Amino acid sequence: MKGFIFLFLGGLAILAFLTPSDFVWTLKLHEQYLNLWPHFASFMKRSFFEGEWPGGSDVGILFGVAVLAAYFRAIRKQALSSRWRPAIGYLTFVVLTTPVIIHSLKLIANRPRPHFYPPFFPWYDVTSFFWSFEVAKSSFPSGHVASAVIPLSLAYVLFRHLPSWKSRLAVVLFSVAILLHTGFMGIARAMTWDHWLTDSFSAAMIVILHLHASYYWILKVEEQEQMSSFLAKVQQFKRFWELKLVAFCLISSLALVTGTLILRGFWDVPPFLREGGFLVFLLIFGFGLWCFARERAVFFKKCYEQE
Repeated sequence: MKGFIFLFLGGLAILAFLTPSDFVWTLKLHEQYLNLWPHFASFMKRSFFEGEWPGGSDVGILFGVAVLAAYFRAIRKQALSSRWRPAIGYLTFVVLTTPVIIHSLKLIANRPRPHFYPPFFPWYDVTSFFWSFEVAKSSFPSGHVASAVIPLSLAYVLFRHLPSWKSRLAVVLFSVAILLHTGFMGIARAMTWDHWLTDSFSAAMIVILHLHASYYWILKVEEQEQMSSFLAKVQQFKRFWELKLVAFCLISSLALVTGTLILRGFWDVPPFLREGGFLVFLLIFGFGLWCFARERAVFFKKCYEQE
């Protein structure tokens, strides 16, 4: 709990420091440094998975692919009752749920990207511009930065399992390298006029908080590891339960986004939609999704506590 509060308050303080200078510093990076380091900005932006040459964006994607491959290989080999099951499940969970969280926030905030300037809207202002599927701004938070910081989850898994101080030092250096890569990604996204600096920092902050909360609270990885040796002798863990939890998170996020769009509709949807049954349909749809997700989440929690 103390670690989460420290991360949250520290991130909030830095975000409060960045917010007043968000426009000025982003504009300076774009106008003064893009011409100096065009290859750096281009390298950090591109991805092999988008039909381009390999670039900085591939680090998080390759990490996610490797984690999912390890998870499904473990299932096929019937190895998920081993002591590494909690670790593999944790990595799989954060790899799959982080995009859900980030893109849900993108839909809710729909902050205009820098290349839509003018005008400029701060990251916390979600009421001053019209939400439109035709013009999905989706600047806050940055998906590229979120992808870059996800490999930090590996440090949570490895640090407490490595006996020697040299091994732990290697994990610390790995974490520093991931954070540096994340920082470079955020700078590059501002240089290419794709994101404001607060978009990038907020994405990193949100993902780090998610990694921490998932490890200690949601999945309780350390408690799972303590039980795994006993459960391996009694019965295997239920197959794919992490994926089922991801599905519940996705449904809950859809309900949250739908409900938020309904609320936003009262101040940004045109009158001809507001007067029709569009919002009523969204209200029924969102409420149904929320009820389904809540019921399944409660059921899952009871099953987990019984185990």
